[in-house]
Amino acid sequence: MADIVFEISGIKSVKRGLAALISKAYLRLVLRAAAFEMQNEITQYPASTDANKPKSWSPGGKNSWYERGYGTRWVRKDGSEMGRRTSQTLGRSWTTSSGLTWAKVGTRASYARWVQDADVQAGFHKRRGWRTAQDALDRVGDRIIPKIENAIDRAWTQS
Repeated sequence: MADIVFEISGIKSVKRGLAALISKAYLRLVLRAAAFEMQNEITQYPASTDANKPKSWSPGGKNSWYERGYGTRWVRKDGSEMGRRTSQTLGRSWTTSSGLTWAKVGTRASYARWVQDADVQAGFHKRRGWRTAQDALDRVGDRIIPKIENAIDRAWTQS
C-alpha cells in the first residue's frame, strides 16, 4: 500500500483563526460570568420589614401586609386571613442569557421596574432597601468591567 502524503499550507492563518475563536469563546465565558454576578447581586432581597409581617385586625388600622412569594394578605375583623396571590417571585424571576459577544440580565416580572429600576423605583421600595439594577452594576462593575475589557482585548489582538 502506498503512503498518503498531504501538506497543509497556510497553517499560520489557521492558528490565528483558532486563537481568535478561542479568545471569542473566552469572551463569551467572561460575559456569561459577569451576567451571573449581576444576577446574583440584583436578586438579593432586603431584610423583611413590618410591611411583610402578618397583622392583627384593628379598627381603622393597617390590616394588610405583603407576603413574599405570595402577594397581598389581609386580616378580617373575625380574625380570618384572606389574600390575593399576586407575587411573581421577583428574585427568582431574574435570568441571564448570553451569546458570543453579549450578555443580558433581565426579568419578566411586571412590577420589577417599580422595585428595582433607579429611574422609577417607588419611594417605599427604596426606603426598604431594595437594590436597583444600577446599584447592582455599581457594586460589581469594578470587578467585571476589567475582565470584560481584557477579554475584548484578547479577542481583538488575536483575530
